[in-house]
Amino acid sequence: MATTSSTIKTVPGKSLVAIDNSAANVPLSPPIRALLVGGTGTVSVIAIDDDAPVTLNVLAGQMVPVEIKQVNTGGTATGLVGIR
Repeated sequence: MATTSSTIKTVPGKSLVAIDNSAANVPLSPPIRALLVGGTGTVSVIAIDDDAPVTLNVLAGQMVPVEIKQVNTGGTATGLVGIR
């Protein structure tokens, strides 16, 4: 079965990337398909079709199912892992 735009989002991730947002903004190329949060706090992200960051309140163990092209500094959430 060929992968189409309607099925691509339901396919499991193929790689993981640790994200350290403590020192600098982290541009993600290619973008991640979801963000897994290790420790409760806030995280500032720019979604794939957006130009401005949005700050999210997140809980430990939460998965944020949004395509993200950049994670910004200044968040208090820890243990961030991007799913590609």
